Amino acid sequence: MAEINVSEFDAYLKGAHGGAEVLEVITLLRQVAERAGEVVWRASLGKSGSSGISGKREGRVFCQFDPKPTVPHVCVQIVGASVADLTPSGTVHMRKNGRHWVDIRDQRAAKVLEPLIFRAYREAGVALGPRRSVAFPGVRGITTPVAHADHGCQTAAALVVGEPTVTRELESMGFVRAGETRPTDSGKSDVRKELREVHGLDHVGWIRSGACLGGRCRAKHEPGHYHAYIERDIEKYAVYALIIGDQIMKFGKAGSGRGNSTLAHRMRGTASCGNELWLFDEGRPVSCFDWSVRRRDMFKQVITAVIRSGQEIEVYAGAFTASTFEQKERELNGKYNPPWVQRHG
Repeated sequence: MAEINVSEFDAYLKGAHGGAEVLEVITLLRQVAERAGEVVWRASLGKSGSSGISGKREGRVFCQFDPKPTVPHVCVQIVGASVADLTPSGTVHMRKNGRHWVDIRDQRAAKVLEPLIFRAYREAGVALGPRRSVAFPGVRGITTPVAHADHGCQTAAALVVGEPTVTRELESMGFVRAGETRPTDSGKSDVRKELREVHGLDHVGWIRSGACLGGRCRAKHEPGHYHAYIERDIEKYAVYALIIGDQIMKFGKAGSGRGNSTLAHRMRGTASCGNELWLFDEGRPVSCFDWSVRRRDMFKQVITAVIRSGQEIEVYAGAFTASTFEQKERELNGKYNPPWVQRHG
């Protein structure tokens, strides 16, 4: 396809049948990308009428939008986004080059992609420089947490740092570089296999950015906020594990029979609590609760850093009985000693 300038690309879509509708979606997607930072756009047009536009950061493509006016929808490819990331927005398909694309049919679906575009833009910048990590407690070989400058609570981050501005921001908050995170020889699957085959916990969903569909979510207008996406709910006597990378961070229980406390309800509450803490620490609170005067457990101490760094929290869970689920939670906490569980004495 021949390269054209962006104004020619827009003019082509305006003149195509159904093009105005897809242009609205593409315009919104471009605005989202440009909120992440400076973007260089490269548009192209083929002889058959096919067209596309890609966004680059420092010469690296991080997103691509291919309009399909006759359908109408926009095919979107975001570097680093998985099938699970894209599915909440629309139908996902894989092209011959092995990349996954999602069909976006309206602006609502386009908005769901916002945190994925932000993440891809950030990672395009990280790829330009050396990869360094600031680690948080509980992830293999990590030092003790450091003090937060504003609220006096213990916080730390697991964040890949590629830009001096990000490093300065972390340092101003009281973070110090604690080392590097590296893949383990055993890979990511070992702990999951053990949970599944030995303890009866299986993958049921995620807590991450990009999964929110709006509705009553108080943080829905905040790019990068977290939401629980639970594929299989458990109504009663659930024991769950929260996992980042290959590290179990927390075990808990849900669905004790008291009130509307299914696993999905509990995970939505966990995501909502994380968003409130993150936005409070960012100076953009979404509730009237003053988190600076309340003691934070380990999860509440680190969740702001987790959300800022865009790390996915995977949820494993299993159904037990009224007489066994509490004992199972105690057994797992005793065996794995996860870092987000508060201990006394």
